[in-house]
Amino acid sequence: MNAIDSQRLINKVPKECRPRLWIRGGSMPLGCLWPGHRGSRTLGFRLQDGCDLLPVILGEDQVARFANGKPRDALFFTLPCGKTSSAPSGRRLRLVLNHAPENNGRPAVELFQLYQDNGSPADLGERENLASAQPAKRDELLAALSRWLEQTDAQLPYKNAKVQRPGKPLPGAGRVPTITGRRAEGDRIEISFETGPGKSRILRADLIYTANGSDELRDRAAYEEWFRLRATVGDGIAYAAAPPGMTHAILCLRDENGFLIRSKELPPSHGPGSVRNFTIASDPADTFAWLPVCTP
Repeated sequence: MNAIDSQRLINKVPKECRPRLWIRGGSMPLGCLWPGHRGSRTLGFRLQDGCDLLPVILGEDQVARFANGKPRDALFFTLPCGKTSSAPSGRRLRLVLNHAPENNGRPAVELFQLYQDNGSPADLGERENLASAQPAKRDELLAALSRWLEQTDAQLPYKNAKVQRPGKPLPGAGRVPTITGRRAEGDRIEISFETGPGKSRILRADLIYTANGSDELRDRAAYEEWFRLRATVGDGIAYAAAPPGMTHAILCLRDENGFLIRSKELPPSHGPGSVRNFTIASDPADTFAWLPVCTP
């Protein structure tokens, strides 16, 4: 799409804007040319998504609607990697929840008024944070975002207690529980972890498993596919049932401060100590194996 108005709508996104959830990274312009029906060089400021846009384009409706006729009055986004954040946007307001504010240099919660009540643009540049000035609206959007993240089982970012910037300690890093045991009986996979005073609560557990953790099961080297299943958190334990076809698995825990605890330490894919094209078959120690006939 070419520029319709060089001052207001351009087909160019500044560097590092696309992988962020502020409006320049979460919006996609829509350009339409309909000779005889819609004039050229016409701009619209309505927020849209994958709903039926034709009634809006025709001027027959003011909002996009779902198939059941319900108006689409909010959009939700989440970015679990990089500049980690999640955001709901309504017709006027946009909230951004930064999952790791200590890493991206932004406030934990930001609230912007994108449009005026009459629909005209307001703070499209997202320069004025209204989170403190409008606490009721901030909390309303935070609650809506929390419900959406839970309903969609969204994968949230994790923090690493072992990697911290000099002079910028991560709150709660010293309270992260450690794994104290691993066991498997039948198809039940289980780990135990520290609890009690001085240790953070475990809020979630996931089984991360692969069905092709062997050179004989891959169509090309290092092409190892991993899947995620929700596991159960108990009193000092987390457990799951091994799915059919699983060759290797580990259990991952998330504590109340967002730190990741794994039943097996894995090398990073980038940075110091990284291992390119790492496969679980090259280091299967401390992994859970199911259907041993399929393992290396």
